[in-house]
Amino acid sequence: MSGKTHALPISPPWGQAWGFSLGLHLLLALFLGVAHLNHTPTVLPQDLSEAVWVSDVKELKGPATPAPPKVVAPPPSKVVTPPVLPPPPKVDPRPVVPPKRVEPPLAPDEVALKTIPPKGQPAPKPPESNVPVVQQTVVLKKSVGQVDPNRDLFASAKLLEEQIRVQDAEAARLRAEEAARQEAARKKAEEEALQRRIGAAAKNQELIKYQRLIQEKVGAMWVLPTGIKAGERLETIVHLSLARDGTIRQMMITQESGQPFFDRSVTRAIRKAVPLPLPSGDFETFQELELRFTPDQARGL
Repeated sequence: MSGKTHALPISPPWGQAWGFSLGLHLLLALFLGVAHLNHTPTVLPQDLSEAVWVSDVKELKGPATPAPPKVVAPPPSKVVTPPVLPPPPKVDPRPVVPPKRVEPPLAPDEVALKTIPPKGQPAPKPPESNVPVVQQTVVLKKSVGQVDPNRDLFASAKLLEEQIRVQDAEAARLRAEEAARQEAARKKAEEEALQRRIGAAAKNQELIKYQRLIQEKVGAMWVLPTGIKAGERLETIVHLSLARDGTIRQMMITQESGQPFFDRSVTRAIRKAVPLPLPSGDFETFQELELRFTPDQARGL
């Protein structure tokens, strides 16, 4: 047998207290259950003098139990529809070129001061541009390639105005030419009418002179028939067509006097006077003429 001693494990003290408490609780529960089973209800004496029908016994109502408060349902929440926002504007990716600053025109004195340097000082050099030459060329090409709609509209208006001005000038020129032409035609017509009147007057004078020559020669050959009274108003007009030798190609009475023997005496006297005197001017003008005869011409009055 070895001399080593084995020590038994010692249970903690709180384990014994736990077991003791559990046992007490079990005993208490057992005691209460047995007492409840052995209890008999106590019957109270009742008065049987009054018998009532069970159906007449109304159920006693205890105190009214307050009704539970009505649960009011909360009103339905309004669904707020967010407003539809317009789409964001399109952003032009091209860079925004600021407008060029236009300097006001300088007064003549300021221009003179800027352009004419003082005596003894060299002329100021123009400011050097920081933009390279290639970049300046590109900017110039872009500005030339851009088309200003207002400039085109102004040019079209100027062109239309110029066309209207040219058309108006052409119309005025045509009206002036037409008026001048009409005025010239009017003057020419007046001159021709005047010349005709002058010529007619001259020819009329020559005709009157020529008719008088023929009437004088016929009157020398004319013998009035008997029975014609002095102062009797008779007139016979004879149309003659003459030849270049003074002979008569045709003779016709265009107006009778009313006395046939007087008319026949006139035609006999004309035939006796052949050849008739010729005109001094154009023969074609006087080869057709009319002669007027009255009794006074036969008497030499």
